[in-house]
Amino acid sequence: MTATQKTKAKKAVNTGRMAAPAAPAGATKKVPMKKKTAKATISAMDGTIATSFYHVKHAGGTSHAGADGEKAVSIKAGSDAEMAKARSLQTSAKKNAQVKKNRTKLASYYLHTHAGTGSRTVSDEEKANAHSLHTSAKKSAQVKKNVAKVASHDLHNRAGIKSHTVSDEEKAVAIKAGSHDAKLDAHNPHNPTGAGALKGAGHEKTGVHKTGKKGFVANIEEETRKNRDFRRVLYTGMNCQLVLMSLKPGEDIGLETHGDIDQFFRFEAGQGIVDIDGVNHAVKDGSGVIVPCGAMHNVTNTSETELLKLYTIYAPPEHQDKVVRKTKREALSAEEHFDGKTTEKYH
Repeated sequence: MTATQKTKAKKAVNTGRMAAPAAPAGATKKVPMKKKTAKATISAMDGTIATSFYHVKHAGGTSHAGADGEKAVSIKAGSDAEMAKARSLQTSAKKNAQVKKNRTKLASYYLHTHAGTGSRTVSDEEKANAHSLHTSAKKSAQVKKNVAKVASHDLHNRAGIKSHTVSDEEKAVAIKAGSHDAKLDAHNPHNPTGAGALKGAGHEKTGVHKTGKKGFVANIEEETRKNRDFRRVLYTGMNCQLVLMSLKPGEDIGLETHGDIDQFFRFEAGQGIVDIDGVNHAVKDGSGVIVPCGAMHNVTNTSETELLKLYTIYAPPEHQDKVVRKTKREALSAEEHFDGKTTEKYH
């Protein structure tokens, strides 16, 4: 083959046309010109047929592929749309059902809650009213009880004071009357049995009648400062009693109440507090205090180093005459009260 023939054959292959096979070099010359032209024409026709088949084949494949693709896309698109629509309807139905369910539950819960609240409110109000009535009744009962106790206590105290007062007054009047009557009888010249009758008729009374009593005289401040006993009774009269007291640092006489005794305190050394019915009064050397009968009271030494020294006057007497208690413990363990015996005899 010549170079020109090789080029043409190559182009035919590249364009899809099948070129005629090259004839052997020796045979080319023996083939007539017409036969060569006929073969070239057949070869060209074969290339055209091959090219046409190629195009038809590929065109058909493309067409078939296009039809299948369109069909698949169409089916898939229709299926997806229907499924989306069905899913949308199902979701919407579920939402509507859930909303109705929630509304029903909410309404039921609301009615139940408010019904319960109303019931509880009524119950609480009833409880509160019952509790209020109960508390009011208890308070009223307690007030009545307290009033009754106070009235009873007051009457009892007053009855005791009055009885004691009457008793003392009766004693004093009787003593005074007896003494006065005796004196009159003694100095009455017309009384033959009286002592005056011995002096003769017409003798008149001269001077002051003497009882023979000594009484009590002392430097009370000095006696108080010298005393180191918790309680020492100095003198006991019919209507009053003089007592010395000494309290150690931090010590007190003890909370007490005298239902029928008024008490006077005089402080001569140290410092302390006198409590009268819950009210504290600071005291020191020179202070004087009166505690009326019926008042709860106490005396406390507030010093940490010094003794609190005082004397007190009970009216009427509280303790037995001449009794000495060196310590508070001794005084508490051997309680004694006035037994009617005075320092001096009155008869």
